[in-house]
Amino acid sequence: MMQEAVAGAARLSEACRCVGLSERTLQRWQQIPDDRRTSTPRPAPKNKLSAEEKQQVLAICHEPRFASLPPS
Repeated sequence: MMQEAVAGAARLSEACRCVGLSERTLQRWQQIPDDRRTSTPRPAPKNKLSAEEKQQVLAICHEPRFASLPPS
């Protein structure tokens, strides 16, 4: 978006000000080649519910006696 604005003859400082970013923040973002957080494999938590347990919890939550209560 910023590159389009600059290509359209807008000043970088003005474009950054319009979207609420500092020029330095934009420079730091451009130095990062890619977002590596999504490519890192994450192990499943040890306390993850099984599919059967999840279905049991949902079945209980959908009972009429709990219909008027908040999720908490």
